[in-house]
Amino acid sequence: MKKIILITFISLAFLSVKAQENESSESSKSELKQKYHALGFNAGFSTGLGLSHRYQSYKHSFQTSFLPIATNDLNFMNLGFRYAYDIRENNGTKFFGYLGHSASYIMDKYYDLDYFSGESIERTSENYRFVTGAGFGIDQELSKSTSLNFSGGYAYYIRSASTNIFTLTAEVGLFYKFN
Repeated sequence: MKKIILITFISLAFLSVKAQENESSESSKSELKQKYHALGFNAGFSTGLGLSHRYQSYKHSFQTSFLPIATNDLNFMNLGFRYAYDIRENNGTKFFGYLGHSASYIMDKYYDLDYFSGESIERTSENYRFVTGAGFGIDQELSKSTSLNFSGGYAYYIRSASTNIFTLTAEVGLFYKFN
């Protein structure tokens, strides 16, 4: 399972890296204004949790999210990816459609009491969750360098600990733009 998560993370990292682009001298200022990198935080079932990087190129954006948590009794890792296409933009507000994927891994230690010996028995459980979702959202520019987005749609959850489900999903993100 760790190999799958590592391979997924490496793949997402390569997808989020901007490819070298040849810019012609005829590029308009509005197109150049639409290209930026952003860092922030994202919380979504289908787009991932944690620290996020977003690359916006005109009407297309690519986003990766990553959250590792490790304690004595819990290991949690979430990787997410989102592709969005801006459908309409007006006065700093974008309406977009998105497709998101995320993968989570949870390893939890817990203790049971052996009633015959009176000793504590350490047990571990490992669970994973893969989510694929699609929907629509709004990205509101708060200032020239910050934006807040909300989105919702439907997602399919593949879970190791229970049955798979198809249900509603919600996402939210706050980003700082670098030009």
